[in-house]
Amino acid sequence: MIKLLKLIFKTAFLLIIIASLIFGYARLIEPYRLECRKISLSEKETAAICPFTIVLFGDTHFGFDYDCSHFEEVISMINSQEPDLIIFTGDLIDDLNTYTGDISEISSMLTRLSANFGKFAVYGNHDYALSGEAVYRKIMENGGFTVLENESFFLPELNVAVHGIDDCLIGFGDPSFLQYASEDCFNLVLCHEPDIFNELSDYSISLMLSGHTHGGQVRIPFYTDSFLPTYGKIYVSGLYESAGSFLYVTKGIGTTKLPLRFRAVPEVTVITVGQ
Repeated sequence: MIKLLKLIFKTAFLLIIIASLIFGYARLIEPYRLECRKISLSEKETAAICPFTIVLFGDTHFGFDYDCSHFEEVISMINSQEPDLIIFTGDLIDDLNTYTGDISEISSMLTRLSANFGKFAVYGNHDYALSGEAVYRKIMENGGFTVLENESFFLPELNVAVHGIDDCLIGFGDPSFLQYASEDCFNLVLCHEPDIFNELSDYSISLMLSGHTHGGQVRIPFYTDSFLPTYGKIYVSGLYESAGSFLYVTKGIGTTKLPLRFRAVPEVTVITVGQ
C-alpha cells in the first residue's frame, strides 16, 4: 500500500511538472515565436497572369498582452520579403472600447510597412465596437492601408482585383458583390472569417485570405474544436483548395481571451503567385 501511494505521489508530481512546463511554454515562449511561412501557388494552379508576392498578417489584438514593441519584429519580417501586396485580415485591437494605448503609434508603425503595389485590409469582428469601426478605419488609413467594405480595388499593373468582404459576425459582410468579379483577372478575396469560403462557390475566386481562428490558439485534442469561433470551425489554419479556388487561413499574430498559444505558432505568411 505504501509503495502504491509513493507511485501515485511520484506520478502526480511528474504530471504537475509536465503541466507546469507546458503552461510556461504556452504562456512565455510560443506566443512570441513568430514564424515566416512561405506558400507558392503556380501559374497553372491559379491562372495568374503576372507573378507577384503577397505578405499576409492578421489578428494582432493590440492591447491584449501585445503592444507596439512586439510589432517591431512583424515589421522587419514583412519588409524583408519586399512584397508586392500586404494584406491585413482584421482584429487589429482586441477591445476598442477599453484600449488605452496611443492609436497614432499603431498608425505610425503601419506606415513603415512597404509594398510595391498597395496595402489592403478588411474589418474583423474585434474591429467593431460602438463607434470602433471608425477608429479602425482611421488607424489603418493613416497607416497607408486601403480598407475594403464589400468593395473591390483593381490593380492593372498586376491584373489583380482585390475584393474585401466586411466582417460577417458583427459587421455587414455581403459576398454578393463578387458576382461582378471578372474571370479575366486574378481575384484575391479578403474576409476575416474563413468559413465564408463555402458561400463563394458560385463566384470567380482565385485565392481567399482569412484569419479569425488563430489556428485554434491552444491546440489540445477534444478541447480546441469546441472553442473555435463562429465562421471559423471548418477552416482553421493553412492552405485549402476547392474546385480550383484556394483559401489560406493565417494563425495570426496575437492572442485573445487567454494570453496563451500552444501548437499554433504566430505567423507572417508569404504567398508567391505565378512563379
